[in-house]
Order: sequence, then structure tokens, then C-alpha cells
Amino acid sequence: MATVAVTLATLPAAAVAAETGVPSASVARERAARILSEDRFHEGSAPTPLHGVFTAIGDAVEAVTDPIGDLIDSISGDVPGGRPVVWLVLAGIVVGLAVLFTSREVRRRGAAVERLRGESIGHAGGQDPEALEREAEEAERTGSLDRAVRLRFRAGLLRLDRAHAIEFRPSLTTTEVSGALTSPVFDELAVTFEEVAYGGREAAPDDVDAARRDWPQLLSQVGGR
Repeated sequence: MATVAVTLATLPAAAVAAETGVPSASVARERAARILSEDRFHEGSAPTPLHGVFTAIGDAVEAVTDPIGDLIDSISGDVPGGRPVVWLVLAGIVVGLAVLFTSREVRRRGAAVERLRGESIGHAGGQDPEALEREAEEAERTGSLDRAVRLRFRAGLLRLDRAHAIEFRPSLTTTEVSGALTSPVFDELAVTFEEVAYGGREAAPDDVDAARRDWPQLLSQVGGR
């Protein structure tokens, strides 16, 4: 037995593997190296057509975030708790601004809804909706957008009266009209009218466009009932 051990010790690793049928450590390493060098274990060089786009986006983001990170690093040295505390404070500021903006918008819409519940529409300024719409067009041309919104709203109410959808009277409230029509289109028109006519908000071109577009849609819906 000793003679066999001595003989195997003097043989090369490959010969030992052939003699015993069990690969030596060096042979095993060589085999593993050859296997791992095969293409299946390496990523191919497939083309990446969006590589340039992603790189540009990454560069743009870094151009914004790097100065912010540098500023935070410079501040955090003087703040107890360091960088995490600075980030926490900044996050609190952002959340606070978001809450402030949201609450202001909610209050504004809530005030409009409250006006919608009890404000009377008042006199229509004449009983001819066509004449009121011509006045509205003239007001648009001269830049009197507030007047244009009010005129189109009252012309629309007179048309609703003609369609027997409502009974117009000076004491009629937008709440009553809303309840009679149950139309989201009217409710949006009414909120805009209330904000402009009674809430002190200046009408925007989008408000005028919405009145010109939505009143015919509403009247078409009422006529189809």
C-alpha cells in the first residue's frame, strides 16, 4: 500500500486522475476554469439603442441632485444628527407646502359650493337668450371675460326655461336648478358662474371656452330627456 501511495505522489496530476479515476484539485480547477470561460456564462454585447437616452436623463438628474446633495452635506455638518435630520426637515417642509396648497384649494371649492347652495341668480337682463349670447360674444372680443361668462350663464338658463327643464324667476337659485337637472355639466358651469359673479375670481379664457362648449351640450342632454 505504501508503494502505491509513493508511486501516485510522484505522478503528475493528470496521471493521478487517470490512475485513480478521481480528479485532483488542480485538474478540477482547470475544468472549472474552462467551463466558466464558455459564452453561456458571459453577457453578450447586444445593442442598446436607448443607452444614449438613459445616459442623458441620468446626467440631467445628477445635474440637479448633485448640487442639492452638496448643499445638504455642507449644512449637515452643523446640524445635530447630521444628514438624516436635514433630509427629515426638508421632507417635512415639502409635505407642509403640499398640505397648505391642498387645503387652500379645498377651501376655495368648498366656498364655491356653499355659494351654490343659496345664491339667487337674479334677473336675466332681458328675456332673449340670442341677444344675451350676442352680447357675450361682443364681451369676449373686448376682453370682458367676466361679463361673457355671466351673460352665457343667464342665456343658458333662459334656454332651459324654454325647454321646460326649469321655470326661470329672479329668485331662482343655482341649487334649485342643480336639483332639477342633476347634471354634472351644469354643476361645473354653476360653480364657475358663482366664483366669477359673486366670489371675486376673474374669468379665464378656459372659463369662456367651457361656457361656449358646455351650454350647448347641456341643452342637448335636456332636450333628449
